[in-house]
Amino acid sequence: MPVTDPIPAASETPAHFSPDKSLISLLGLEKADLQAALAELGLPKFRAGQIWRWVFRHGLSDFNEMTDLAKPLRPLLASHFHADRPLVSRRQQSVDGTIKWLVRLADGQEAETVYIPDRDRGTLCISSQVGCTLNCSFCHTGTQRLVRNLAAEEIVGQIMLAMDELGDWPAGKENRRLTNIVLMGMGEPLYNYEQVAKAMKIIMSGEGVACREGVSPCPPPALFRKWSAAGRSLGSIWRSACMLFATGCGMSWCRLTGNIISPSC
Repeated sequence: MPVTDPIPAASETPAHFSPDKSLISLLGLEKADLQAALAELGLPKFRAGQIWRWVFRHGLSDFNEMTDLAKPLRPLLASHFHADRPLVSRRQQSVDGTIKWLVRLADGQEAETVYIPDRDRGTLCISSQVGCTLNCSFCHTGTQRLVRNLAAEEIVGQIMLAMDELGDWPAGKENRRLTNIVLMGMGEPLYNYEQVAKAMKIIMSGEGVACREGVSPCPPPALFRKWSAAGRSLGSIWRSACMLFATGCGMSWCRLTGNIISPSC
């Protein structure tokens, strides 16, 4: 049986980090956060909308390519922000098109991201922690110790990395290869609730990646309150699947279709 109590504490990741510690990751900022950060530079709110669309709708990371930003503004932004993806320390691809990335984070820790194609969909399995507190018998990560939680930008960064390689920009285009996102990689997402919820809100933005649906199978008993809070926080896009096989390991997923569904449990 999975261990749910006591819960070992994960070491927290700084809210924003990059190889240059002075730069803030745009991938971990909600739109209001970005507006506030730009206001500190004396920039108007509408600039946040421009930057947000370039980063999360078009997948750009170079401010010089953001053509509706004034040229003198671009180096100012580059001196304060970045939209870098995690590095890839190993990439494997199967004959069926499945791709697995071992991503290296800024502090040298590593996590796995897997793209699984099917006839009518493409699913991305992302991680929410380095290691895990649970010891689910069906999961190899359960044999590893918990190292730390992933920050929101590290969770979002896995999605951006996959969309880069899959050629899925702009995010709203038809016949996108990535249609589903599942938090079934390394870690228990609800043990990292704040950062996972923040990452989900970022990718669910209608002006960005536009994930519009979420589901969380029944979590471990210790997480029922957080699971309920996720429903209140993320609204009708977060529903319960009540999968019996998953009662020992909470998970969540998003479908990138633009459809909002009602609870099915």
